[in-house]
Amino acid sequence: MLKYNLSKIFAARGIVYKTAYLNKLGFSPRVSNRIASGEFVSLSPYHLEVLCLGLNCTPNDLMEWQPDKPELLNEDVQLKKLLSTENNYNILRIINGVPIDKMEEFSKKIEEVKKNL
Repeated sequence: MLKYNLSKIFAARGIVYKTAYLNKLGFSPRVSNRIASGEFVSLSPYHLEVLCLGLNCTPNDLMEWQPDKPELLNEDVQLKKLLSTENNYNILRIINGVPIDKMEEFSKKIEEVKKNL
């Protein structure tokens, strides 16, 4: 089954106050709460586009696949690209682990990586 997993992208982007962030993107407080808490089933194409633009991602980054039938994993299906994976790149955790005296070097390396994307 395909499902949304926004917690991974929020963590990767260092977004702690999800509802407030979603409100800034233009979502109503009610919709923001439902999205932030994962209590929604679907998103309109418009809302999906707003999320992707705000989070600088694609719809694939917001979704994951959990096969209903394990035998599907043996087939060569493109949905395997969306299999659930562990998110180990929480940017706030990474930044908090960098010593202050290394922060300038860390910043330069991030800018270098961004240029090469």
